[in-house]
Amino acid sequence: MPDMLVATSYEEDFSVECLLQELLMALVGYTGDVFVDTSSGGLNDELLEPDRCTVQLATDLNWVSPQDREALDDLVRLGFHYRQLQRFVQQEQQPCSRLSRSLYRQALCAGLAEVLAVYEDEVVLLQEQLLQQGAGRGLPGLKYQLAELQMLLPQLHQLAYDLRRRRLPVSEGGAAPAAAAAAAPAEEGLQVPREARGAKLLCTLHSHRLNGQPLLQACLQRLLWHVNQVLFNQLTMWMVHGLLADEGNEFFIRPRDATRDSSSSSSSSSSSSKQEQQQDDTRPAGDSNSARQSATGAASSSKHVPNRSENETYKDWLEAFEVALHELPPGVTPHLATSVEFVGRAVRLLRAPPASAKLKQLQQSCSSFGRSACGSSTGVADDQQQLLQQQWAALEQPQQQLLPHEDTLAFAQALRMLQQQPVFSQAALERTVEAIRADVASRLWQLLVVQAGLMQHLGAVKDYLLLARGDFYQCFLADAAKLLAGPPREKTANSDLAVPWQSAAMKSTAQDDPHFKLFRLVLRPKPADHAADAPAAAAAAAAPAAAGAAAPASSGAKPLTVPSFDSNWDGMALEAQLPWPLGVLITPSHMKRYNALFQLLLRLKRVQLSLEQTWQELGRLCGRGGGGTSASDITPLLQLRQHMGHLVGNLQIYLQLDVVESNYARLQEKVAAAQDFEEAERAHDRFLQALVAQSFLGSGILGKQLSEVFGQSAALCRLVKGAREDGIDWPQVQELHAAFNTTMGSLYVNLQSKTLQQYDKAPYLRQLHLRLDFNGYIKRQNKRFLDVQRTVTTSYRQQRQQQEQEELQQGRRAKAQQGRQQGQQAAV
Repeated sequence: MPDMLVATSYEEDFSVECLLQELLMALVGYTGDVFVDTSSGGLNDELLEPDRCTVQLATDLNWVSPQDREALDDLVRLGFHYRQLQRFVQQEQQPCSRLSRSLYRQALCAGLAEVLAVYEDEVVLLQEQLLQQGAGRGLPGLKYQLAELQMLLPQLHQLAYDLRRRRLPVSEGGAAPAAAAAAAPAEEGLQVPREARGAKLLCTLHSHRLNGQPLLQACLQRLLWHVNQVLFNQLTMWMVHGLLADEGNEFFIRPRDATRDSSSSSSSSSSSSKQEQQQDDTRPAGDSNSARQSATGAASSSKHVPNRSENETYKDWLEAFEVALHELPPGVTPHLATSVEFVGRAVRLLRAPPASAKLKQLQQSCSSFGRSACGSSTGVADDQQQLLQQQWAALEQPQQQLLPHEDTLAFAQALRMLQQQPVFSQAALERTVEAIRADVASRLWQLLVVQAGLMQHLGAVKDYLLLARGDFYQCFLADAAKLLAGPPREKTANSDLAVPWQSAAMKSTAQDDPHFKLFRLVLRPKPADHAADAPAAAAAAAAPAAAGAAAPASSGAKPLTVPSFDSNWDGMALEAQLPWPLGVLITPSHMKRYNALFQLLLRLKRVQLSLEQTWQELGRLCGRGGGGTSASDITPLLQLRQHMGHLVGNLQIYLQLDVVESNYARLQEKVAAAQDFEEAERAHDRFLQALVAQSFLGSGILGKQLSEVFGQSAALCRLVKGAREDGIDWPQVQELHAAFNTTMGSLYVNLQSKTLQQYDKAPYLRQLHLRLDFNGYIKRQNKRFLDVQRTVTTSYRQQRQQQEQEELQQGRRAKAQQGRQQGQQAAV
């Protein structure tokens, strides 16, 4: 120590060593009369800015030189930063009523506590050296040994201050900050103080880590390691066990509509609390808490529920969870987050299958046991009974069958190895997640394709929903002809349809089809309007995959337009009760599109059969059936029916062969070669998208024109049916013929439009053009139609121009005559 101290009568016993001891005590937050803290120092006080140091050497020590006072104040700033960081850690560890506890911030505090412990050890080491060696090294020695901490602690203090004082928009804060903003004054309602949590905390640490100071980078990397421990724990819980360990709502996998549910629950909390209180009054004292816990457990979608139903498993797979893109931490891409979300949903499905799936396996075991025990001895029956007991014990642990314990351990070990690495590696995480995803997707593929018989059930869907089993529908429409000729009875329509449906199965190859019982024909009510149909569509989306749906597409997709034919029976749709877990692949949105295709194909089939019956009626009118009318007399009627039959028949062939069969063949190849659930899912999605696109269900113009064709065909059938009694109404025939030619010409023009000539439609449109116009007849007819339209348009324009010129001349003559009259009046 230089000669900075001038001994006085007051400081005779105050040595340099005592001053340094006071300095060391102030460095760990214990100030006194020598180093004074001007702040209150309360635990609940707000953090101070790093530049506003409140700890300094007492001003009454006038015997300290200005240079040394500046050096001492500079060193004691470490005590100020230490005290603020310690306050930050203590405040974060206290329970907070405004916001739920943040696991990420707790991990950050653990890292900061580790840094502060290193700092404390360094101060203790300095104290030991001071006691052993005395004050010989003085202030320069202390500054040298604390140089790294002088650079590090202010930056950590700034980080803590930024985390505490950061302001985020209300929309990102969830329900609690939104409630705080509602209670705040109007001028302060736009933003509320909200601590950085989860991904935002990780982003803040990453941004502070981007600096040119190696020591600070290493320290922040250690803090990142602590915070990433929480992220890896959440990844392990989700990807290994299918559970959400997210107390503070910080993980990027979240229950779907959690914010909406929380806001709606807060609005109805008063009424529900009264109901719960009334129910608690009627329960025994020990049952109220258990009832609340069971209700909470049922509402939470992050827990496994034993013996779930199939509907619950489908809802859990389709609607329970989603990826919060705004909560993605650094290094997690949207594609990686989607893979993580898929793995968790698959693990939940494989670890907790529905009780009905286990019962079906047990029934199969019981049936095999019964058959073997009937003709066997007692010893063999006992062996079968023992085998049956072993199978039941295996069914009690279904996760051992669908997701082996060895795979679960391998998943956990792979994530544990990533968690232990000192530096987070995005590439390593992507490789690990992809390996787990591939394993889980392969087991799902094995469950659906091999065990559940996916391709057999897709074949059944094609047979009944896409009308590939033609003999069955031929029999059904023949048996249901009288029923479909009149209006349906509101209360018994489904029962009335079930009679010809079952009768047709006994007369066709569907009798020996084990999948026929999975489908049921129903008549759905017609929606009154779009507003009334919205809740029904939402309810249908929430229903299990077993329930079929009508024509509207899934929410957010382009609505499907199905041409109408019979307003009474156009609501016919198929409901499919597919076994578990096929609803994972064939979802309610898929069933809606399948039913739209079913309605299109069924209406087209009805139109075709009606035109065939009309041909038979015309044959009877021509004399082949006993009538006296010659064929030459009804040639225009025969030609009109032929043109309609040509269009409807070729359109049906196009849809059944060029669209359904060709795409289904490609679907079979891709699913067989997939060995992966997601590949099979993508193949099925592409298959259904191709069917919808190539069937023109998304084109409102073509749907309207096909509806006109179906209506004109029905009008022709009614006209011919009444011709035997009332005769042929030739003016109506000419009017119908002209309307059909107009519709046909417009349809042909729209089929050649550039809008429909897309990659997924162009090859099939060419085939449809070739089928409809193989000899160029329609093209010539359409050309004549266009010429007539141009002639009419040109003549109309000419007439309009002549009329405008005449009106202009009349206006000029009127103005001239009015001018002459005004001149004559002025002269008079």
